[in-house]
Amino acid sequence: MILRQWGWTGYVMTLLLIGLSADPACGEMMWKMGMHGNTVAGGNLKRDQVVSGGAQLTYGFTDIYMVELAVDSYKAREDDAADTRDSILSTVLNFQVHLSPLTSALGVYLGAGLGAYADDTTSTDPVTRVESSENKMRIRPDVCLGLEYRLAEQVQVFGDYRYTFMNTLSNDTFNHGLARMGLNYCF
Repeated sequence: MILRQWGWTGYVMTLLLIGLSADPACGEMMWKMGMHGNTVAGGNLKRDQVVSGGAQLTYGFTDIYMVELAVDSYKAREDDAADTRDSILSTVLNFQVHLSPLTSALGVYLGAGLGAYADDTTSTDPVTRVESSENKMRIRPDVCLGLEYRLAEQVQVFGDYRYTFMNTLSNDTFNHGLARMGLNYCF
């Protein structure tokens, strides 16, 4: 399941690089590539690791609108006492609107998109102590709010909060937030 997720991610990143490499209709083309740390923050899941990580590729086709493809890996559990742990690998395609021009030093952005979530759940029966695993693939919507600051012409630091609505189509209770902080290289 995880390997299939990484393959899908590579395919989408390749399409973004090829399909969006033509000169945009307006504004300057801007690519951002970065790495970030993340932690589960809010919602129905509790963090199981202090910090995990991910990477993102962002394309700006005007000085306001951007598309971001982000990959995150993290672990969480449904509550503090549960013997159920989830290893989650997410790939999110997010459309972002920047409330300030991309060329400004300080920027605020809003985003919304869809994510593919590979969820490997491991649970332990409290009586028999037998461990079982289950793999699920979910496609779910998410929203984000972020802040970025340009340290140099090609380097940005950013922080954002992404909330994922995991129970929109079923009885899952995996709604959760993800706080991210990292660096972007702009080219």
